Amino acid sequence: MNESLPEFWSFSRNRDASEICSKLITWKGPYSWPGYEEINRCDPIPNLSGVYLLTFEHEDGFLLRSIGITNSIKTRFRKHTLEYNRGKYTILDMNFVTKGLRKELWHGWGFAEKNRDLFLKHQEEIWKYTQKELGSYRVFLENPKTKGYVNG
Repeated sequence: MNESLPEFWSFSRNRDASEICSKLITWKGPYSWPGYEEINRCDPIPNLSGVYLLTFEHEDGFLLRSIGITNSIKTRFRKHTLEYNRGKYTILDMNFVTKGLRKELWHGWGFAEKNRDLFLKHQEEIWKYTQKELGSYRVFLENPKTKGYVNG
């Protein structure tokens, strides 16, 4: 086979600098997961659209767990809560997270779908872990007043 491969897309930060866009973001927060505001003494999450960060407190700052984007924070967090309680998301051991370590107590996603019987057998225990994780979240939201993209 003497045929050569096609030329694939490439990117050079120097050559393509004019194509790079970045957005200056000011984050608001931290907020608690909805339903945990009183325990965490945080304000309720405002119902905004935009980017949100799910973090955990760690030493002098926060550890990033995940990032999302939504048209409605309240609607998205209701959906997240439902999916967590159904065992569809991975649940972490908060005792390890506070030390900067990742230890899964329940693996969601494809594992959860294939092992629904295992989830149902241990549902109460997994639910307790889920509540601890949800209560540990510190949520940050993109400040909606921050607009504009900066090239370069």
